[in-house]
Amino acid sequence: MSAAPLTVPTTTLATLCGISPRRVQQLQQEGVFASETHGQWNALVCVPAFITHRVAQEHANTAARTGGAAERHQSAKAKQVEMRTAREEHRLIETAEALAVVDEIVATAKTAFAGLPPRVTRDLALRETIEGEIANIFDRLGAQFARRASELRAGGEAAAPPDPDEPAAAVAAPKPKPTRRPSKRKPAT
Repeated sequence: MSAAPLTVPTTTLATLCGISPRRVQQLQQEGVFASETHGQWNALVCVPAFITHRVAQEHANTAARTGGAAERHQSAKAKQVEMRTAREEHRLIETAEALAVVDEIVATAKTAFAGLPPRVTRDLALRETIEGEIANIFDRLGAQFARRASELRAGGEAAAPPDPDEPAAAVAAPKPKPTRRPSKRKPAT
């Protein structure tokens, strides 16, 4: 149920809003106030419109006076809350922590692969070949890991991995060396 209009003259509206009668007319020209009839105003509509106008004006003045510092502060605060929330939800971790986890996994794999040649063969030449191939693989992985870690530390984001379908981007594995098959003969004693 809407209230009946409270029609007041210009001087009364000016007094209610704390402004001059001339300012009431200016606000009408700006579209803030609308008159019921010539010199008559609905106070129940005009006073809230004036308050809304003054609040918007004050926000604009504050932003102009601070150079947008309040907005930047509010934006930075929101970003800080977003990051804290992401970290608490385990969607975000520190770069150093991620790199430490990858280091640990690579070290475990390297240790496991180091014991592979003796488990595969007793032939020392074949062991040496296998060890060399494993070392080549870990050298390439180490170089790639160092490059990606550097990218993460520098900008917080790693570059896209190379497209394996493009020949220039593919990491070429060294051609395997011919290996000797272990002889089935027992060595002479």
